[in-house]
Amino acid sequence: MRSESKRFKASYFKALMSAVLLAAVMAAASCGEAYPDVGESWTVGFGESEIFLDLSDDSGGEYYIAGFRNGNKATGILDSQTVRALWLDDNTGRGGVLFITVDCVGLSDTDCEAIKEAVRPVVSSGGRKLRDVFVISTHDHAGVDTLGMWGEIGICGKNPRFMQELTISAVTAASNAVIEPYADIGEAELTYKKTFASCFRDSRPPELTDSYVYRIAINREGLGNISVFNVGIHAESLGGDNSLVSADFPGALYRMYPAYGDLTIFVPGTLGGLIAPKEGYDSAWKAIADAGYADNIGDPVGIAPSIELASADITIPLDNPIFAVLKTLGVINHKTVRCDSETGLGIRTRVSWLRLGGRLDIMLVPGELTPELGYSLDPDITALETLIPDGNDLLIFSLADDEIGYILPEKDFMVDRDLPYLTEYIDDTGEKHYEETNSPGPKTYKVIFEAFRKLSEKLDKH
Repeated sequence: MRSESKRFKASYFKALMSAVLLAAVMAAASCGEAYPDVGESWTVGFGESEIFLDLSDDSGGEYYIAGFRNGNKATGILDSQTVRALWLDDNTGRGGVLFITVDCVGLSDTDCEAIKEAVRPVVSSGGRKLRDVFVISTHDHAGVDTLGMWGEIGICGKNPRFMQELTISAVTAASNAVIEPYADIGEAELTYKKTFASCFRDSRPPELTDSYVYRIAINREGLGNISVFNVGIHAESLGGDNSLVSADFPGALYRMYPAYGDLTIFVPGTLGGLIAPKEGYDSAWKAIADAGYADNIGDPVGIAPSIELASADITIPLDNPIFAVLKTLGVINHKTVRCDSETGLGIRTRVSWLRLGGRLDIMLVPGELTPELGYSLDPDITALETLIPDGNDLLIFSLADDEIGYILPEKDFMVDRDLPYLTEYIDDTGEKHYEETNSPGPKTYKVIFEAFRKLSEKLDKH
């Protein structure tokens, strides 16, 4: 028996080593697998799902409207908040990427990761190869609180039931986006253009706005066409007195798609600083739609089926003690680590960079970036735009995979001396510096820029 046991162990060991060597060889072969730089065509899927909300059911707590003031309880529903999903595959064999947009004020990295964990199995169960998932908030100021900051002061305002329904909607939208294009396979074409619009208002000096509506148009054979609007503007046209749940003006854009023939996705651009609609609800969405669909202005640029991708985890020094207190109280749930900062903490977050067709760069930023940090509008600031290759165009997707607050130029960052971050600083011109009270600190952009600079080296080596 003992000799048989020895032979069994030896045989088992040899088999195990063979399996390990075979796995290593297969992994090496997989790593060395060659993919074409450009696929034959795009495959694009779209999905959407309304977030279920029953205001009469307060078993999960109150429902607070986010964005303007604490304790603003929802009194009714104007229109539904939704989750939308876009599946984008260049058919090179590398796999596709999944964009999920949520009509909400913002989501922490922690909650974004929970959503990603829920949707990843949906992609794999459909037999699709997934490269990455990105969760983006529209910065809706009329939606249910999803950050926790707009409940009663010092108490988390998130409703657990609503957060659960949000995740369910994300899974539904993602499932539809991944399954839909393969049920009725047809080639898709992507084009891009930008059009000037006059619907922007900057309330923070210097008054600099990225006054363009960027639109990615996706034309699909046998399926509905899709428009992705990227606009640097706060979704706050309903104002601070509103207590009705709504997706704000992006919701009107969604509902108007039959008139234009497109399914619609809204992604916020460089909205920090604070860029808001110049006029009200109806004027905001109409100005964006009219600019985006203007056929007589500019020529659309074709985007070849190719996705280059790079991401990095970063740590933002948390100098704002109010954010640190909110984290300690459990009001917010952002990931924090030890860091050399005024509070001794740093926010752990993420940046990503996609390059589509070799010429359209998309930078995903985890907060509210001011226009002059994204685009070269101020000669004294080295903007993210300086990192892209000559001849390329840049889109900024803000509130991507996190909402850390305002990302401001360090040279203009001013806080009150006696009560920093708690009281708004008033400068020599009489202007209040509100945005600093909702920012991690003055070094935020420096860390983000350096992260993108390193990512540019990865992309340029491709």
